[in-house]
Amino acid sequence: MTVIIGTGNASLDAHIKKHITSSAKVNYLEELNDYIGKVADTELVILSSFLPSVHDDTEQQKAEAFISTIQLTLAQGIRVVFLTDTTFPIQDLNILFKLGIYDFIISEDGDVNIPDIMNKVQHATNKMDAQLLIEKFAKKQSPSAQRGRLLLSEDNELYQHIEYKDGQNSQPFDSEPEADVLVPKFSQKEDVLARLAPINPTSPFKPNRQKTLETKDLGQIEEAKTFAFWGASTNLGKRTLSQSFAIQIAKMGYSVLYVELDYLNPTLALTTALTNPDKNFYQLSLSQDSFDLDQFIANKMDVKITKDMLPLFNEIPSEFNFLGLPAGFDSDLFPSITNEGFLSTLISALKEVNYDAVVINLPNQVENLFSFPVMLESDVVFAVTTANPIRVNDYRNMKKMLEDTPLNMDKWEVIVNQVGSEISKDDCNQLLREEALLTVSYDTQRPTHELDLRFGSPSINQKMNELAGLYGFLPPEPTVVKKKGFFRR
Repeated sequence: MTVIIGTGNASLDAHIKKHITSSAKVNYLEELNDYIGKVADTELVILSSFLPSVHDDTEQQKAEAFISTIQLTLAQGIRVVFLTDTTFPIQDLNILFKLGIYDFIISEDGDVNIPDIMNKVQHATNKMDAQLLIEKFAKKQSPSAQRGRLLLSEDNELYQHIEYKDGQNSQPFDSEPEADVLVPKFSQKEDVLARLAPINPTSPFKPNRQKTLETKDLGQIEEAKTFAFWGASTNLGKRTLSQSFAIQIAKMGYSVLYVELDYLNPTLALTTALTNPDKNFYQLSLSQDSFDLDQFIANKMDVKITKDMLPLFNEIPSEFNFLGLPAGFDSDLFPSITNEGFLSTLISALKEVNYDAVVINLPNQVENLFSFPVMLESDVVFAVTTANPIRVNDYRNMKKMLEDTPLNMDKWEVIVNQVGSEISKDDCNQLLREEALLTVSYDTQRPTHELDLRFGSPSINQKMNELAGLYGFLPPEPTVVKKKGFFRR
């Protein structure tokens, strides 16, 4: 049995996972929608009224999304254990009851005991007992709390995250996960899947990388192939830029491998829906003693999708390939690297793989096994920062430290991201005390594109297209076909 956990509280999620052998965690209501019907043997969802939604800014839309998720879950025959507190309106409890939810845990003080949750997991509540619980709760609830949120009220008050207790211990869970916690496996049900037809076929005339007046002087690197993206901290846009850079090169007809080594912040599956339960970096790391890199590389044809996602996947060129982390992956699951030769073997395989470009998303922590050693072997390192003085200071301190290492700084380039419209490139250079290779303006359209699971945004993609051009990735020249006149034979 697989249990999907979505409480909106990371500590509580982790603590529940400690007690459940096979489980998957979701961070958003909409992510739960994607899991339902795909995670094999799912029998139970632990859901909280505090699980955030992408519609948190619109109470009506969030309510509609919440109801829709509940209906979809119950329609699949999956039981729901619902967690909330005494601020949750009685009208909404009645709606959930009528939909078919009978397992409620209602906390009076915002705390919830792990044993209570596990008891509900193991022993389902019958309809009569659930009705008695709701009636008892209705008598205690104050009139001011009676308004229904799921009835699409205009109340915009946001819930607070619940706390939890495990017996007498309320300390956050920070121990290692148990070894038998599983990454969710996806079902093969044909009725929820759509087969992808070949789209954006490779041009019969493979484009050649060129040097033009605008092409960057690559110095000792005749033709750079491996491009590593790194940032001194999180929230710099490293992931967005690296994904956009890779997809723009692929759209020109070049074969691209995107590699997600930042297992501490796995985002590829969540932000693009590109995932495969068998072909991924997690499975490769489990085979660290002996592996064939090609067996773990996937493309869009390896992704199981619903029919409504087909237009989105049509936009992804067939030349784009990925070695990412699977949906539902938690960084605590990443195995210890015990094979001393694993990293060097992996780096050699990435350098020798038969792709025109390999784009790597590195962990922010330089001391990480998959960060600095990969920098050393990459052809180009793009250091991403922002125009924020604190971020720039972090970047400069880290660069100063790296200058005293064997890293070849000739292949080091800085990209300033999320630049305000009033800030010029010269301003950025003065702040950096060096010349940035590229500045990327902050794009207000990016959040919308991210919610739509699209790469980058129009302006970001244009900038990454320019960056690709600096390294010789240019679109093929169009072929002109001369048509005969109507009367010519």
